[in-house]
Amino acid sequence: MRFSDFCPPDAQPPDQHELLDSTPVSSVATAVAASSRLGQTRTMRDGGYQRWSQATLGIVGAGLLGSRLTLDAVSSGVGSVRVYDFDTGQAENQATPYVRPGVPKVETLAAACEALRAGVVRGYPIDIRHAGLSHWRQCDVLVDCSDDASLAWPLTETANGTGTPLLRCAVDGSGQWELGRVLCSASRPGSACQLCSYSLEELGRVLERTPCPGAADELAPTIAGGAIASAVAAVALLQAQRLVTGNDLDQVLDREILLDLTHMQMHALRLPRSAECLSGHLEWQPLRAASPGPGMTLRQLFQLAGRMHDDRPVMLCGYQHPLNVQAFCSCGHVAPAAGTDWASPPSCVRCGAATNWLKETQREGVYLHEAEGLGIADRPLGELGFPDDGSLWLVRDQQRLLGRLLLE
Repeated sequence: MRFSDFCPPDAQPPDQHELLDSTPVSSVATAVAASSRLGQTRTMRDGGYQRWSQATLGIVGAGLLGSRLTLDAVSSGVGSVRVYDFDTGQAENQATPYVRPGVPKVETLAAACEALRAGVVRGYPIDIRHAGLSHWRQCDVLVDCSDDASLAWPLTETANGTGTPLLRCAVDGSGQWELGRVLCSASRPGSACQLCSYSLEELGRVLERTPCPGAADELAPTIAGGAIASAVAAVALLQAQRLVTGNDLDQVLDREILLDLTHMQMHALRLPRSAECLSGHLEWQPLRAASPGPGMTLRQLFQLAGRMHDDRPVMLCGYQHPLNVQAFCSCGHVAPAAGTDWASPPSCVRCGAATNWLKETQREGVYLHEAEGLGIADRPLGELGFPDDGSLWLVRDQQRLLGRLLLE
């Protein structure tokens, strides 16, 4: 092939000596060149690339899907990426995600991305439900790659409440099919969320976990290949870019994209919005208060909430952080103890072994006199397992919601 076969007649081929003697272009020049090219694509048109280059993408899960999406997003020029995954890499994971055995998944992924573009990715080895709303509010789009059905309700409710567009990605984990999907759950007026089509009974069935053999409380491992994961991650990246740039939104909102690589098919399903959706499509308007720091106690929080609600007695409920009030041991001993699921229960006073929280006696919230009775009124919120940054509290009065309090 000749140079003239690909270029206009007046174009001149580059001088070979110039190619050999040339030095690498600067990172600034590289970014400008990328912007110039990508800005001409359909998705990045009309200033879309500039919006994308300033956007923050939140990704839940650094496994099979999340690792690929993160790397592709970094290469695409996104402003920043925040990845949330509390899991650690295992040897059996190495055939699919980018992991190292014994190392937090987000740490390995962030290091891999650092070689592409330094300082773009930050990894958080925590559960997204424990991250606090300050993290949500910094994300322009959140993409759930966890493949954990139990997160459908909390992530949808929080996305609606914060006004954050949510994409949920998954692959068929049975190993029998090359299937995947990308669903957009948006709280925008008139748009559908992923809970619109579920009744309470159906939602309960959907959220049932399939345990691993011999580990009743753990999710079954995902058995899927990198090919379908890469395809799903590519669709998720495109949909995230559309949400940020505002281009071709009709192809994202109210849509679920199904990928069937087994039969080489793609389907775009329309999601109907329900006026009776379980989520309520509520966007929160919380009262914001400055937190005095990680040493803030429940008593101080009660005083703050009381001042905001005419000093009436109120119940405080940590959002998505129910309070455990008992712990049990395998020896059969049950003892009073207090903390959320993100706090470690005490050792057994009878045999010294590690205990577990007794979920059957969990409380959504407590009044001040109940906190005093449990001996936790003057303990720091962090010790009890509540988020230190951006924690949201429901303020109730006789089970009636008075408002939401956000500590910032």
